[in-house]
Amino acid sequence: VALPEVAEEQCEKVLAIHVVDALEQLSEAEFANMKESLRLQLLQPPLSLGEETEHFWAPILLGRCFNTSAEMLTYLKQAEKSDVLAAWKSVVMPEKVREKVAIKLFAAGHDPATREETKVELPQGLKEQLQAERKVTMKLQGLASAQKRRKLIEDGASFYPQT
Repeated sequence: VALPEVAEEQCEKVLAIHVVDALEQLSEAEFANMKESLRLQLLQPPLSLGEETEHFWAPILLGRCFNTSAEMLTYLKQAEKSDVLAAWKSVVMPEKVREKVAIKLFAAGHDPATREETKVELPQGLKEQLQAERKVTMKLQGLASAQKRRKLIEDGASFYPQT
């Protein structure tokens, strides 16, 4: 069982290295096949009443756009592998500190403040990215959910409206 810090770094390594490698190694024909598969999936009509209900209720309940599929189809027509790769890299390794949520569970008696250096090999840019993020990380521990909410609001966090 890995410590939470090690598990986080292993996930970051997959996202920053392995996914990028897989995208870079895709042939144009494979990329075209993936685009076509996604196009067909987006055009697939609902096959049951449940799917049709979900199609319309999800945007209402979650505040999503109703025409997301149409927008995706429009973008898909002109998307190139280089566009997808650039977008992926900009999300996984942006030039600024990312906003993300990481939930780490520590065993009783383990003090996360005594973090040891992990042995996960990360590219230099990603290692600095994680170090910068850790410096500004808001850590919540041992608080009830109402206390966490107050703490987050005090620190300027925002929430999606609840209905």
